[in-house]
Amino acid sequence: MILTHRPLHLACTLVAAFAPILGGATAHAAPPNATKSSLDSSDDNAKLRSLFRKAAAASEAGKYEEARDLLSDAWAIRQTYDVASSLAQVEIQLRLYRDAAEHLEFCLRNFAPVESEQTLEQAKKAFADVKTRVATVRFSATRKGAELFVDGRGVGTEPLPAVVFVEPGRRELAARLDGESAEQSLNAQAGKEYVLELQLGTREPKAAPTERAVIHPPEPTPPPVAHKPDYAPVIVTLSVGGTALVTSLVLLIEANRKDSQREDRLDRLPGSNRCGAQTPTPSACREIQSLADDAQTFRSLAWVGFGAAAAAGVATYFLWPRRPDSAQLGIRATAVPTRTGVDFYAGFSGIF
Repeated sequence: MILTHRPLHLACTLVAAFAPILGGATAHAAPPNATKSSLDSSDDNAKLRSLFRKAAAASEAGKYEEARDLLSDAWAIRQTYDVASSLAQVEIQLRLYRDAAEHLEFCLRNFAPVESEQTLEQAKKAFADVKTRVATVRFSATRKGAELFVDGRGVGTEPLPAVVFVEPGRRELAARLDGESAEQSLNAQAGKEYVLELQLGTREPKAAPTERAVIHPPEPTPPPVAHKPDYAPVIVTLSVGGTALVTSLVLLIEANRKDSQREDRLDRLPGSNRCGAQTPTPSACREIQSLADDAQTFRSLAWVGFGAAAAAGVATYFLWPRRPDSAQLGIRATAVPTRTGVDFYAGFSGIF
């Protein structure tokens, strides 16, 4: 037997596979006192020889459907490993992989020991390839004798002698016995193997269940979750506030230095109208005015920085991780008399 996906030369294959059968039919004529059984066997051999010759010719002509019909007639006459193998070869050409898998499985399960190891290996190789194109189902039911169905097609009774092969896709499996039935859907995938048992009821009466009160133990109280403070926001606000504070101090120092330079240069100018309308030193006065403007700018920026630092301090207070019952905030205002009036100072206080 030649098992391949290429066009088959069934004439040689079938004659070689059935040489013992066909040879026996032509070499030995039925004796005059032959029984009816032996005559029927001779008739079957003659039919098989005719069917195989026609199937070989049809296959050579590429008429695989016709060859399959002829071999199916031969299968109806005699179900043997070699008939199954020949059918599988034609079904592979027709891409009927499920049928080919069933016939190759039968061939290997009933393979004759007189065949060569090479022929056996060819059959195994073809079977392994075909199984990658279908799904394998180990199908059973809980009651012996139940009829088993795949997509409404009967595949045998429980217990099945072999596995069942199905085309990939959604398949409907069922088991029926004595008016009872069980069904189940299966999403079959090519190359996969499934084990499926359908549950059918038993004839033995079931005892009535005894009612019992079930007391569930109280569920344990989960332990309190440890609170881990998150200091990341506090670190950010502190960094911003600290930077603003340091920058403001530097700006304030620079403003005071500009004021000192302005006063020093102003003191060195001659006369009483040092930077008046008719000043004799306009260039020096312009430099003095520039120093005054710079001092004012630095001082204004410094106060902006102090305000940002204060805002960062307030934000740090509210963002600081603490227990809710410990959150306290206070505001304190102070009035300080000066030579020009009264200065007011305000501050925040709280418990962290």
